[in-house]
Amino acid sequence: MKLALAAFLALGAASCVSFRFDRATVNLPPRAGVVAALVPGKSALDDALAALGAPVFVWEWKGDGMALAWGWSEDGARGVTLSVPIDQGTSAQASYDDLARHLRGVVLFFDADAQLVDAREGALNDFRAELERRRPAPVE
Repeated sequence: MKLALAAFLALGAASCVSFRFDRATVNLPPRAGVVAALVPGKSALDDALAALGAPVFVWEWKGDGMALAWGWSEDGARGVTLSVPIDQGTSAQASYDDLARHLRGVVLFFDADAQLVDAREGALNDFRAELERRRPAPVE
C-alpha cells in the first residue's frame, strides 16, 4: 500500500494537471422552420447539408444508415487535462471536457439511400450515448 502511494505521488509530482472552465457559444440554432422543412420520406441528405451545413457528429445507424447531428450551445464547459512524462521528449496525455453534454441540437436519421427517415431534437449527449458503437466484449 505504501509503495503504491509513493508511486502515485511520484507520478503526480512529475505530471502536469490543468483544469479549465470556459464560457462559450458553439454554433447557432438553425433559423425557424429550417428543420421543419426537411420532411421524412421526401428530403435527402443533400437537402439537409444544404440547409444546415456540416454536422458536428456522424454515427452509423441501423447498419447501413446514418445519423447526423447539428448542435448549439451557450454555456460553460469544464475540463481537465493530464500530461505524464514517459521518456525524454515523450509524454502521454489525456483530457476530458463536458462541452458535448451541453449541446442541444437536432439529429437527422437517414437510410441506406440517404433519404431522411426521422428527425429528433434534444440533448446531443443523450443521442450520442444511444448511437455510439460500443466495443465488442473480448472473446475468451
